[in-house]
Amino acid sequence: DDEPLRVPDPKATAPADWDEEEDGEWEPPLIANPKCKAAGCGEWKAPRIDNPAYKGKWSPPRIDNPEYIGEWKARQIDNPGYYFDEAPHAMSPIGGVGIELWTMQDGILFDNIIVAHDAAVAEVAAQTFETRSKAEAAASKARHVPRRPGVLGFVRYWATKALYFSMDNAVPVATSALAVLLTLLFLCFRMRSKKELAPTEEDAQDGDGADADADADADAD
Repeated sequence: DDEPLRVPDPKATAPADWDEEEDGEWEPPLIANPKCKAAGCGEWKAPRIDNPAYKGKWSPPRIDNPEYIGEWKARQIDNPGYYFDEAPHAMSPIGGVGIELWTMQDGILFDNIIVAHDAAVAEVAAQTFETRSKAEAAASKARHVPRRPGVLGFVRYWATKALYFSMDNAVPVATSALAVLLTLLFLCFRMRSKKELAPTEEDAQDGDGADADADADADAD
């Protein structure tokens, strides 16, 4: 019981350069007590095992509450404003369909929107949509311009894109071109008017001659 768990190493020796006057008393390093390997050291305690008679923490048994009625729900009454629509399809004519969509991508199109109560009409609209969708896909494929390397390929690519953009947005492009043209014409006429009003070199010489004649007449008088 009195054996320590760790004891000084009996095989350890002090270093050759150890000086007790300068370094103090040398103490060997501690190792595990070899006497404790068999039965252990310190106060003996009996090993602990699970109690075979343990049943767990006691709690009182639970029974059904004889006063429990169930989860509360609000009482249901007849809706005084309820009415039954016998002909929900009988609506006033629809002149348009509005779609509010928030997106960060362009190129989203909505077309061939139909509101009907006849399945045959919807089937005809579906066939029309498929035919038009195939035609649009073919037109888009025909407009595809491959981007080739080099300066010539760069110029050709953006020139073709600009042409297609002008074809798709004829009114805005024409308006912008007309505004630029009118601005250029206005600037040209303004510069020309300033040039005509400015005195030339001959006018300056004529003016100097007239001043000289006037000075001579004054001297003669």
